[in-house]
Amino acid sequence: MRRAVCAALTAALSLAALASYYPHQLKESWTYSDGEVQRIAREVQIGGQQVAELDHLFGKQLASVDLISYRSSGVYLVGQEISGKRLLYTPPLLIYPKSPLTPGLRWSSQALQTGGLRVRLSAEVVGETAISLPLGTFNALIIETAIQTSSGAKSLEESYFVPGLGTVRYVTSGGVVDLVKSSP
Repeated sequence: MRRAVCAALTAALSLAALASYYPHQLKESWTYSDGEVQRIAREVQIGGQQVAELDHLFGKQLASVDLISYRSSGVYLVGQEISGKRLLYTPPLLIYPKSPLTPGLRWSSQALQTGGLRVRLSAEVVGETAISLPLGTFNALIIETAIQTSSGAKSLEESYFVPGLGTVRYVTSGGVVDLVKSSP
């Protein structure tokens, strides 16, 4: 009985630390310089697990929804909804490992997406830097992420992550996108 209580308390404390490190409160939102608004819209059950729906909006138009699971072992992409079609990952893709992130930390994950597409994600915290934005100056971790699919598609992204706030900058082949507003 005591072991079960200890295990439950340890899991609860791990999830509490995860919540403060990787923000994910219902209705929390982030507005970026390219006009995108990301908002945690609701929580749903998928396959017996609690999943947050992260809406990606441009203006009032819903572009996509990420289905994200926050666990004591990290943050996982369970699936996505694009153009009304739900695509699930088996197993879910690890997008951030258990906190804290530190320079030199690497992780990778691969999954089979609905429809048979294999997806591989590899990431590394390559450093940390001070970054000045309209919201203020922050110490950010620099994360390089590569995604490859079995169809040959590839993408590279550099992101700047601030614990407790989230991603404050994306750098892709399309340019630089900065966080301009965050609300709980």
